[in-house]
Amino acid sequence: MKKYIILLSVLLSTATLADCESTEFGEEVYPTHCANCHDVLPQQIVPKFQSGDRLDKTDAELIESILNGLNMMPPWKIQEWTDDELNQIICYIRSLENNE
Repeated sequence: MKKYIILLSVLLSTATLADCESTEFGEEVYPTHCANCHDVLPQQIVPKFQSGDRLDKTDAELIESILNGLNMMPPWKIQEWTDDELNQIICYIRSLENNE
């Protein structure tokens, strides 16, 4: 039983990573909706994706933060982005790591 639980958790953890075929929508959205805080404010206030902050989170956790907001970050669910658009945003954010 324990082996099945471990296998299931491994499968679920790999299933939470976005299929990054495109970052195009993320490249379009990030500068207008995200960069004013994430690229400008100090790391003590907001995560810096270029440094890997919060990139240990699952895609579902990141999408939850995007849609519903977190701390001082406003919710973006009013944008009514599609699953594919959210996937491209996540892929773009993950691509920023080590691009300081």
